[in-house]
Order: sequence, then C-alpha cells, then structure tokens
Amino acid sequence: MSRKVDSVKDINDSKETWRLAVRIMDVWSVVNNKGIEHLEMIVMDSLGDRIQVLIRHDHLLKWKEVIKENMTCIINNGSVYNNDFQWKVCDHSKKIVFLGGTTMKAIELQNIPPKGYFFKDFGEILQGKCKTDRLEDIIDAVSEINHIQSNTPGKKVVVSVVLKDLKGNCINCNLWEIYGSKFLAYYNDPKNNGAIVILLTHAMVKDCQVSNAWSGSKLLINEDIPEIQDFMSKLPTNEQKEKPTQSAKSLSNWSGGSQYSPVEMFVHNAKCMSLSQFCKIKHGNESSLPKRLQAGYELCEDEDDFMVKFKDGSSLKLF
Repeated sequence: MSRKVDSVKDINDSKETWRLAVRIMDVWSVVNNKGIEHLEMIVMDSLGDRIQVLIRHDHLLKWKEVIKENMTCIINNGSVYNNDFQWKVCDHSKKIVFLGGTTMKAIELQNIPPKGYFFKDFGEILQGKCKTDRLEDIIDAVSEINHIQSNTPGKKVVVSVVLKDLKGNCINCNLWEIYGSKFLAYYNDPKNNGAIVILLTHAMVKDCQVSNAWSGSKLLINEDIPEIQDFMSKLPTNEQKEKPTQSAKSLSNWSGGSQYSPVEMFVHNAKCMSLSQFCKIKHGNESSLPKRLQAGYELCEDEDDFMVKFKDGSSLKLF
C-alpha cells in the first residue's frame, strides 16, 4: 500500500480519483422489473465509516465472482455520485460506482474491524425515529406467530410474527416468500425447541413494523454466531425454554383454515394448569384467560362438567 488511502467519511464529488482500503461488509444482487441484474455492497474502512457501492449490469461479469463478503481490499478509481439508492443501508450522502477503470485488489488488512451488524433499537422504531428509505438490522426473540398465509394461487407466502426485545418492546415483523418459508421450516422442525431468536438484515421499517427487503435481506435463525448467542443468553431462563406459540388466527389462516379443527386450535401449544387456577378463571378473571379463549371460545359449566364450547357448536370436555 504505497499510496495513501482516503477515508470513507471524506468522500465527495470534488475529485474523481479515490483510493480506499475497506472491508466488504455485505454484498447482494438486485434484479429490476425488467430482469436486469446489478450488484450492491456496503464497505467499511478502519475508522468504521461506511459507504454504499454500485456495480452496474454492464460490469457484472467482471466482478460477480471476484467480490466476496468479509474480504478486505484496495479499491481505486471508483466514481462518486449522490446516494440516490431507493433503499439506503448507511448514512453517507455519496455512493461509489464501479466503472471500466475501477480496480480492486484483495489484500489482508488487520486494522479494519470485522464484519458486524448495526442493530436498530426497537424503542426508536416505536417512537418513529427512523428514516423511511433506510434499511436496518434487527435482532430479537419471536414472541408469537400471529398470521400465516400459505402459498396459494394469487397469494404469496407471508408469516407475521411478534418480536420482543430485551426491554420488553414489541413490534410486528412480516417475513415474505423465501424468508417466511425458511422461518416455517425451522419452526415446524420437531428438533427445534425453545426460544427463537432471529437476526434480519436490511429490514424495511414502516408504521412501527418491519419486514424483509425484496433484495439483500438475510435471515438468521438461532444460528451459532456471537450476536444471537449473546441475545439468547440474556433472555430470562424460562423464556429460553419456551417455543413461540401460534395464535388461533394464524392457525385458521394456514391452508385456508382447513388444516385444524376448532378443538385442535384450542389445544395447540396448550399449557397445563391446576384445578385451583382453573376455578379462578371460571369466576370471571377474564384477563388471565388464554388468548384462544379471549378470542371467542366460551368456557361453560354443564351440570357437573366443565367444557369449552366452540363457535361451530362443538365442545371439548375438560373434566
């Protein structure tokens, strides 16, 4: 590295030639509605400053197999433009565009921080302190699955879950298509028990909700990485052992509602309680009713029997 390198924070349109020593934090492919593909990536220098990079379709073949996530490199002669990406992943006002004269050389650079994530605080999302064109990284525990839409003609797979952070803040997260399918595959695998912590990169934030982006998002579920393991270790012990429940609504929506009977929906993920606890519920303590009862199932007494009466007229004898 004979020539001096420039700092990412200093990049502006005052000159054409820039020399950057950076780590490629993330790289992803984007295909527009005409089927034309380009690459985008985010790079970071030794000071922790980041900038978004564009590799246009006409230079795709030259770089697609060369660029690797987490590699460090020297980039020369990238062209500087205003950051007009529809979805931005950093705050830099400029972007770098690879042109015909741009060069990149892989080199080991120990002074650049390792690949990491920049998590958005749930409190800020709930307070509306977020930019509508900004993609964020999030990490949280799945509290409940409240909607599942299956892949049927005219509809796309979407799984809606409630995420809860370590402060107790909750927001809704919609996982579309391959992201929703990946989550369901993990959730329905009988080998996977206990809490579910997800890490979603490039999440879109709107109206105090988050969802995956159509391009670039990565979904990590209970993976053995420091960020997820650290979050899991900070959950209360009882929550670490509890698998997220599905609401009755999510069960009725799955496969058009034909997969589960009312009785099956009631007993799904049911928890045992003592007779004394049950009697307290019977005497009007509605707030302690399971959510499936609050949703409209009727708890009633028939002579000496206690039962749950369902909307379709069927019933389930409890004792």
